[in-house]
Amino acid sequence: MRLSFLILLLMLLCAPAFSQTGYSSKNKQAIKHYAAANRHMDSRMYDEAIAELKEALKDDPAFIEAHIQLADVSRFKSDYKQAIEHYTKAIAVNPEFNRGVYLKLGEVEINEAMYPQAQQHLEKYLTYPNFNTQNSAYAQKLVTDCQFSIQALKRPVAFKPINMGPEINSVDDEYMPVATADEGMLIFTRKINNNEDFYRSLKKDDKWQTATSLSSRINTPNYNEGAQSISQDGKYLFFTGCNRPDGRGKCDIYIVQKKGDSWDKPLSLNPPVNTGAWESQPSISADGNTLYFVSNKAGGFGGYDIWKTILTDNGWAEPENMGPNINTPYDEQSPFIHPDDNTLYFCSNGWPGMGNKDL
Repeated sequence: MRLSFLILLLMLLCAPAFSQTGYSSKNKQAIKHYAAANRHMDSRMYDEAIAELKEALKDDPAFIEAHIQLADVSRFKSDYKQAIEHYTKAIAVNPEFNRGVYLKLGEVEINEAMYPQAQQHLEKYLTYPNFNTQNSAYAQKLVTDCQFSIQALKRPVAFKPINMGPEINSVDDEYMPVATADEGMLIFTRKINNNEDFYRSLKKDDKWQTATSLSSRINTPNYNEGAQSISQDGKYLFFTGCNRPDGRGKCDIYIVQKKGDSWDKPLSLNPPVNTGAWESQPSISADGNTLYFVSNKAGGFGGYDIWKTILTDNGWAEPENMGPNINTPYDEQSPFIHPDDNTLYFCSNGWPGMGNKDL
């Protein structure tokens, strides 16, 4: 939520400073509601801000700044349909008022799978002189995503996921599952009251049993554990621990050994794997000698990159970036190395896709 708030703040700061030169509206009551909305925004009272912006637009339906701000807040709250409605209305009042609206509109249209419309608006944005080369490159990337998506929708792939049922899934969030090599145990992350812990389910007579907490030696009441990978023999679990007292960064990678039916105490991988940056989402190779993980440390291509480290006689070697065939200036995450050691699955919002992060 903090990152989303910063994104919203940047969107609002990038808007023209019309407070100094006058609004598009001359309706005093509309401007009063708009000013109240700004105060609510400063206090992060977004629902109240939306209500004030709607009142402003009742008083003056052609109030462009109110349309744009209502669209920005709606986008922040993932109400993409309302965001599209008000970006579109802002353009209808004055197509040249704020060229950045075309970029914002294209982004939310991609979220709603409106690829032809998004491409049209993004290409319109690119027709304007733009001194921000980063925004231009981003808009061009989104155009490529639209072109890819339009073609991909013409070649749909059959996909019928089967729900794992109440033995695994609950009213809380379950994600990042990994199975042991014999497929007899499933370990996944469950988030309860904003705390992430590991749960496991055993398969008996080809049916998954009700999941239980993995181990009190691994799970903690005050810190988050998640994004795990289990070794081929089922004896070692690599996982992400965040905000732990022995951590070096916000999130670090830990290893824990299984002895008999119990798990030992988790140990940090320490340098050179863990740094003061963010290390997470480990995936161990079938032979146990190569560990793939995600980090936003210096030396990458941008955002979050996938790295790998090799196990030597002296421990884990200096991590190596996976390079431009994998990483982009955007984010690559959630690596999974196939047991064949030749196929790497990951998600990315840098390679052409349907929007946000794709596999």
